[in-house]
Amino acid sequence: MSIVLDLPTEVWSRFYSLVQKRENHTITDTELAELIELTDSIDLAHAQRMEALVELAVLQNKPLEALMDELGIGPQAYESDQEN
Repeated sequence: MSIVLDLPTEVWSRFYSLVQKRENHTITDTELAELIELTDSIDLAHAQRMEALVELAVLQNKPLEALMDELGIGPQAYESDQEN
């Protein structure tokens, strides 16, 4: 497990491209299936990252929030989230 969410740039680019197509209502069924798969993969990576962070917080006897603050880790908003 790793606390670093290190997905290739190409994965993020494709993800954001597909999200944009979905928002523009121009996404195909095949692309939607790909977006769902990518979203599942990203969600799994985030969950594994959080497990690692919890483990580290326990080892350091710190609250999770304090550890995340120290590491500069916080929630990230997607562009579409910021517009709403």
